[in-house]
Amino acid sequence: MRSRTRARETAFKYLFEVDVNRGESCPTPGEYLDRFTLSEEVAAYARVLMEGVLREMDFLNGALSASAENWRLERMAAVDRNVLRIGAWEILRSGEVPPQVSINEAVDLAKRYGSERSGSFVNGVLDHLMRTRGGGAAPAPPGRRDV
Repeated sequence: MRSRTRARETAFKYLFEVDVNRGESCPTPGEYLDRFTLSEEVAAYARVLMEGVLREMDFLNGALSASAENWRLERMAAVDRNVLRIGAWEILRSGEVPPQVSINEAVDLAKRYGSERSGSFVNGVLDHLMRTRGGGAAPAPPGRRDV
């Protein structure tokens, strides 16, 4: 598994835990990462994702609510909601991951951990978000493939 893919999965698991527990009795991102033996690269990007999503939660929730027609965030499955937050953060705030890569990675995570329909749901919401709000994200530097 590529390092950024592993980082996304690690961040997803943490954000899922925080979401389901409503932030109560949850470790900090650093405490959570200390539980695992991760490469420096994986841990660093997972921390960026965790802290970025937590810091931008209200903004991301608003952007996702606007892109998920007829779906309130609270009604979404916790898996889908947290995968969407990571994808949205990468599309709207990262600037170093091409939006289509973020969408593909989010769809893969949703398929792995969500329901039978999670992949297509995540794809539709993030595609709409990218087209309406995130189309201007900066492309990856030339020669960089592991995003």
